[in-house]
Amino acid sequence: MLKARSLEAGYGDLKVLKGASLHVFPGEIVTIIGANGAGKSTLLNSLAGLVKPSAGSVTLKGEEITGARPERILARGCSLVPEGRKLFAPMTVRENLELGGYAIRRRFGGRRGRKESEADIESAFDLFPRLKERQHQLAGTLSGGEQQMLAIGRSLMSRPELIMLDEPSMGLAPLVIRDIFAAIVSLSARGKTILVVEQNAKAILKIASRGYVMETGNLVLEGTGAELLANRDVQRAYLGKEYASIADEREGT
Repeated sequence: MLKARSLEAGYGDLKVLKGASLHVFPGEIVTIIGANGAGKSTLLNSLAGLVKPSAGSVTLKGEEITGARPERILARGCSLVPEGRKLFAPMTVRENLELGGYAIRRRFGGRRGRKESEADIESAFDLFPRLKERQHQLAGTLSGGEQQMLAIGRSLMSRPELIMLDEPSMGLAPLVIRDIFAAIVSLSARGKTILVVEQNAKAILKIASRGYVMETGNLVLEGTGAELLANRDVQRAYLGKEYASIADEREGT
């Protein structure tokens, strides 16, 4: 579905990505974990066309998209749910969803009618029933969890095959995080491919097919979710005191 090779990117003279390579197969949930400032968001933004790589290559479904404009990448079936959600705050939930379908209307030359759009909105409501209850409410007045649901729902309106999520659990309460992660699993069951950057490493690795660990602009470790959960270095660095203590006990320290 997606392949990046030796990707380099940054901002002006600041190089953030330093040869990052990854692949995502159709139907997988793949996560990228790592410390703040490791380059995770820059990697997603480069894959989505928001940051132009200075070196390396990206292919989506076998097509070269390195440096392509974001709208072309979206039209090819890859959507990004950005960090911070980036909703249209003065617009209603329904209006935000309708705007999310703009790209696919262009893809079909404007022939996609109201009936198809309503079907996609109902699909988003089926995933997140709370959005249906709030459909006439302004997006800026929603709770953090509801805004994240709306950001994901809006991304689905373009009918993507690959959904990239940047820190979907950031700032959310534990019960809401559970709902967001359940939605990710549900999307995978519906045939979507998921690539997610997430700081809640323990939770995301439990549902991920595979994962990568990112450090200082490069992906330094790859494994299944279970393999990374069992990795002692990952336990110490990203999984909290409980896992770090288990790792130390195994080593007799």
